This record gives sequence, structure tokens and C-alpha cells, in this order.
Amino acid sequence: MPVSRLGMAVAAGLIGVLALAPVATAAPTGPPVVSTVNSPTPLASPSPTAGDPASPTPGVSPTAGHSATPTTTARPTPPNTPTDATAAPASPTSAGLPRVLAVNVAADNAVLGPEYWTGNGAGSFAITVRNTGNVAARVTLHYAVPPGVTDAGTGACVHGTCQLDPLAPGTSRSLNVPIAVSPDAWRRAPLAGRVDFSASSPGTADAGGTVTWGVVFPPGPPAAGIALQVADVTLDNDVTVPGQLVIRLTNTGARPATGVVDLVVPAGVTVARLPADCQTQRQVDPATTECGLDTIPAGAQRAVAVPLMVGDRARADAPVAGLVRAALTPSGQGTRTTQASYQIVAPPAQTGVSAMSTGAPAVPQAVAAITPVRGDRAARLVIFGSLAILAFVTVGLIVVWGRETVGRRRPHRGGLPPPETSRTWRPVATFVPPDDYLLAGLAHAPVPPAPVSPAPVRAPVPASRTPDDAEAADATAHRGARLTEPDVA
Repeated sequence: MPVSRLGMAVAAGLIGVLALAPVATAAPTGPPVVSTVNSPTPLASPSPTAGDPASPTPGVSPTAGHSATPTTTARPTPPNTPTDATAAPASPTSAGLPRVLAVNVAADNAVLGPEYWTGNGAGSFAITVRNTGNVAARVTLHYAVPPGVTDAGTGACVHGTCQLDPLAPGTSRSLNVPIAVSPDAWRRAPLAGRVDFSASSPGTADAGGTVTWGVVFPPGPPAAGIALQVADVTLDNDVTVPGQLVIRLTNTGARPATGVVDLVVPAGVTVARLPADCQTQRQVDPATTECGLDTIPAGAQRAVAVPLMVGDRARADAPVAGLVRAALTPSGQGTRTTQASYQIVAPPAQTGVSAMSTGAPAVPQAVAAITPVRGDRAARLVIFGSLAILAFVTVGLIVVWGRETVGRRRPHRGGLPPPETSRTWRPVATFVPPDDYLLAGLAHAPVPPAPVSPAPVRAPVPASRTPDDAEAADATAHRGARLTEPDVA
């Protein structure tokens, strides 16, 4: 078969073989499992309980921090997937994205019940930590209690410090801190504590912040002739809309009494304006505003609604605790006082203090070990087999082409041309080839014949000879010349 036809046949065969590679690659029986050494990505993903709001994008905006502790549900292990903790899908950092260390920390208030006035000052507050970044975060918490409050020293947080295991991206953890409130701590209300947190992760700078928490006392201490009720303030998503604090003061005595209300607001909260019910108004200190009410008849109740403006920082610390002190002075009798705490509750998306830092894309600590499945193995066999066939055919074509080329250029033995190019030479004249023709060395160049002596010149007939003798001599000479003429077959 000629070389051109052989090459076309082999090329057609290779095209058909190579066309099978994508088909084999596109039909794997399972995904490849990537296992990276020291990968912090867990096997399970968090499934928050009902009512736990989603965390927003890391940044200045706070996130929810006051819902129930999320539970973690393990996903079923797919086939051909190892069950060790290092097997997980590639994280965003393995794709070359920047490393983002971001956490959100929120703290609830310690709310005491009516039993506090009977000597039971046990309570607790919760700290919720969420990892809103894309790298595992190691978070350390340091909390401080206000005067009159002691740390119970039990649970995961002891003596002002909480140690957490590394949090995977998207997970959260809630810690409960037991405390004990002294019987006379209410005299120093409102009481507020703080939580300082710091987060770290390899390859990024540390991030941290501070969130506050407070102690919410029940209305009291109980006193005759006076009752106070203060409702919590629920804020709108729009920060320009004030929250309404509703205060209800009841004269439970037998005589009319003049009422005075002192409103104490937490940090970051201001009184927009006092209502017309406040006959007298006075700013006692930056956090306390006095509202003087007119006379409240015996058995009557007076309700006062006070608009409060809450800034971003206070919303992030929410719920924050404030206090209302009330006094009634009946005519001819002494002043009766009481107090009650209240909370300002912000929307979940606005609560919690966030801290964030970024770093360079992660550098893998080990080479990922890829476990191929059956589909990948078949595809590799097809590709490697095609490459081997291609190499073999290429070498064969080179060998055949070389032999054909050498065969054309090699001169024939004996210096004679092939039979189809042979000729019969006649000694007409001596052949002298040009120099460039001889130097070319062509294989089909004819070999020039040997020189032939010229035909004998007919001598003049002597006068003594007869015409018959001269004719006989010519015939003899001509016959001798024909005997020397070469016939080249």
C-alpha cells in the first residue's frame, strides 16, 4: 500500500479512537474524592433550629446572636467517599480566593425572675459565636461582670475566660455563663458587663471586638401603694424610626399622689422627645431624664410613651438593658419608690458585633490525593492507549518514508539504468557529457559509449587498378567497420 494511503487509513483510525475519550470521561460512576492533609473542613454542615436567623455577609452590619443553639446533622456518606474527617469538598480558599477571617459575637442579658426579691439571685447570660468567614477560626472569649455580680465558675466558661474549639466556616456555638447576683445589686442598676473576643486563623491577622450584656431586674422591690410596669422596646428595621417605650405607673394607695418617673437609657440610646404627659422635664445626667407627672388619683394608672432613638452600636449590642425609676408621693404621706428594667430588642439581622480580617489565598500544605473512580480509570486507559498507538504509527511512517527515500536515491549496480530506460546507442559521433551533468550523479544518467574509430577514408583508385578492384576493396572496408560497431541492448 502506498505511504499516502497508509497514512490516511491510520489517521482515520486514530480519530475514531480519540473520539471515544470524551465519552468515557463524561460518564464517571462517581465524583473524584479530594483528600487534603490538615484540612479543617468538617464532614457535617450546621442545621440551625427553628427561629435561628441566617448570618449576613461579614462586615460592619451585625448579625443574629440570640437564638437557640444550632444543631449539627451529619450528611450521609456517598459511595466511594472516605469517612475520615479530612475528606471534604474543596474549600473556597483552595480555588485561590482570599482568606477571610470573620466572626460575629452576640451576648444576651441575664434576666432575673421575681424570686430575686426573695433571695434567689442565680442567673445566666448566653454568648453566641458565629464563623461568617471562609476559614476555620479559633475564638477566645474574656468576659467581665459588673459590681454585685459574681461568676459561678461552671460550664465551658470559668473565671472570665471561654475557650472554643476551632469553628468551621458557617458554624456557630452558644455558651451559657452562670452568674450570681447579690441581694442589694438592684440599688446600682442598671448593671452592664462586657465580652471581649479575639479570633485567629493561620495566614490572616487576628480580629476582635467587644460586646456588652446587662442584668434585667424584675419590677420592685415590692412596695405598698405603687406598681410599675415597663414593656420591652422592639425596634424597626429602619434605624430612623424610633422605638416606643411604654411606662405604666399605678397608684395602688388610698390617696391621690404626685408621680415622678426617671428614665435611664443605655449607651447609644437617646430620648427623642418627652410626651405632653410630662408636666415637668429635667435632664438629670447624660443617661437620665426626669418626667414629672400630675396627680394620679387613688387606684388610677398613668401610661407614658417615650420615643427612643437607638444608634447602630446599641443595635449591635442588643438586647441592651435600661431602667425606669418611679416615685409616688401621696398628700400627707411619705414617698413610695420602685423600679423596673426594660430591654431594647433590635432585629436579628442588626444584632451582634462583627470582626473581620483578610489574608492571601491559602497555600496547600500537602498535595491533594485524588482517588479516581471507575469512569476516570477507563478514560485514562483510552487516552494512554491512543497516545501509544499514535507514537507507534508515527515511528512506522517515519521508517517507511526513510526507506522509500533512500531507495530512490541509491544508484543501480553496474552503472546501468533500469530496464525501462535502456536505449540502443549508435556510434554516430563521440559523446562528451558536460561537467555539471557528471557532477549531478543522477541515477538514470546513461553511460556514454566507448569511442569508435572513424570510418576508413576511401583512397583514390590508382590508375593501375581497375574499377572492379576498387569496388571490391570498398566492400571489404565497409564490412570491417560494421564488425566494430557495438550493439547495446
